[in-house]
Amino acid sequence: MAEAEIVAEIPYWEEKDLALICGIANAGGGTIVVLSGDKRGRTDTHRFRKGFESIPALSMQELSLPCSTEPVMNGTSLCLEVNVPAATEHVAFRGSYYLYSNGANKRIEKEHLEMIQGAANAEAPQDEGEPAEIPASKGRPTFKERSFAAANRLDMTTTDEYVLKVIEANGRVTAVRIADVLGVSESTVRRSFRKLRELELIERIGSDKAGYWRLVD
Repeated sequence: MAEAEIVAEIPYWEEKDLALICGIANAGGGTIVVLSGDKRGRTDTHRFRKGFESIPALSMQELSLPCSTEPVMNGTSLCLEVNVPAATEHVAFRGSYYLYSNGANKRIEKEHLEMIQGAANAEAPQDEGEPAEIPASKGRPTFKERSFAAANRLDMTTTDEYVLKVIEANGRVTAVRIADVLGVSESTVRRSFRKLRELELIERIGSDKAGYWRLVD
């Protein structure tokens, strides 16, 4: 197994990327960061909401693997993070086995995969008197568990949560820029500003023109 946690970036999601989930699961688990919404680089909340539902469902259907998804902000760029657990058994995608290693996802024969994983398990330290266990996952929380609104039982839309993440990353970002990033109207973003302010989650520091937003402690 790899010592460092795997983080793989892809420009957009396609169904064939289930092979990448397969390879990362066989390598001990990790994270896939989807940098944009589709082949055209479009990022909007509707497309990402679809990804939240479709990727875990496809992973269970094709791989019997319980992945989770969540939105993450890289500065003011919206990305989708796919959390891939370690496979408890060798996982195949449509009859082929894959292993993610040295920054690449490679097709591999099952016998070779078993040999590699067997050697890694033999090198891993084990407690005396206790059977070795293969972790089912890295214990990553699901998107629902990490959702601020769900955790605090707040009436917030997905857009509200995205706006909160953007403000946390850059309080001086404008409503126009957030609307462009999320693919929604400026008025939708301003409604989120009002909602977050009413919930006492953000506050405005300074004037409307020269000030900035700040998360309330």
